[in-house]
Amino acid sequence: MSGETIKLPKSESGETVEFSFSKAYDHFKAAAEKGHTLAAYNLGIMHFTGLGTYQSCSLATTFIQHVANVGYQTQQLKLAYKLVQQEHYLKATLIYMELAETGLSTAQLNIGLLLD
Repeated sequence: MSGETIKLPKSESGETVEFSFSKAYDHFKAAAEKGHTLAAYNLGIMHFTGLGTYQSCSLATTFIQHVANVGYQTQQLKLAYKLVQQEHYLKATLIYMELAETGLSTAQLNIGLLLD
């Protein structure tokens, strides 16, 4: 496991600041577990490079694919929302159903609202 620490330039108070990649990894992991997409991306990069953790192309790929999927889901949610605004309810419902099957709670809620 790579626990590199680097010293950053002195802060305004004149103190040298140490930055730990392994501590950064722990913070990114906690944030990713709460759904923070950028943190998941950072974990992917850290696993790819081996900074702050062990190098694993497999885990890097898993994290990056997750980020890509979230981007796709966000685009689909926006599209479905626009379709609802344009009163194309059937098309919007089909998109929400596809997303709901992946476990996306926002889509599940929106289907319930459309079918109510």
